[in-house]
Amino acid sequence: MKPTDFAFSRTGLRMACAVSLALLGTGYVQAGPLSAFSFSGEGNVLIFDAVAGTGGWNGAITGFSDPAAPLPNPLSLASLVLFSFDAAANLLSGTFEFTNAADLSSSIFGTLSGSFTDPAGNLGSGGQLALDYLVQGGSGLYSGSQGFGLSFLSFDPNSVSFNNYSEDGLLVVDAVPAGVPVPATSSLVLLACAMALAVARGALPRHSRSR
Repeated sequence: MKPTDFAFSRTGLRMACAVSLALLGTGYVQAGPLSAFSFSGEGNVLIFDAVAGTGGWNGAITGFSDPAAPLPNPLSLASLVLFSFDAAANLLSGTFEFTNAADLSSSIFGTLSGSFTDPAGNLGSGGQLALDYLVQGGSGLYSGSQGFGLSFLSFDPNSVSFNNYSEDGLLVVDAVPAGVPVPATSSLVLLACAMALAVARGALPRHSRSR
C-alpha cells in the first residue's frame, strides 16, 4: 500500500460524511431519527483457520455524530466481526455487531463484505481492507435500525503491539421500531446517503483497486 492510498480513503470518508450530514440537515430528517456518524477504532484480527480463510476481529470504536442526532456523542461501541475470506476472488464476507459499551443490551448488527485495496494483500501478510456494512437490525436503544456504511481497516498480523488493526469509517443508520413501516422520505435519504458512500469508495485511486 502506497502512502497516498490511506490519504485518499480518508478524503473519501470526509466527502461521504459531509454529504450525509448535509442530508441530515434537510427536512427529510423529520421522517425518522436518521443518524450519520463517523467512527474510528482499533483491536485485534484473529485468524481461526488460514486454509479455510475464516477469522474475526474484536475491538473498540468511538463514533462522532451530528450534535442534533438522537445518539450519544461521542458514541462508544464494542465491535465483533466474524468473517470468511475467498483468496481467489479477493472477497471477504461476514457478520458484525456493534454493542453500546454503556448498555450491553443495545446493539446494531448486520452483514459486511469487502476486499483488499491492494490485490497482493492477504490474511497472512495483512494490508488494507475496504469494507461495506449493511445494518439489518438492532436491539435496545437501536431497535429496528437499518442503514449502510463503509470503512477502511488496516491490519498487520505480525504486529508486536497490543492491537494489530485500526479502522476508520462512516455509518448512516435509521432507527425505526420493529414492525413500523419505513417512511418513504426516510428511505430516500438512506438511498442518497448510500450514493454518498459510493462516492467515497470511488475516491480510492485506481491503482489501489486494480493492477
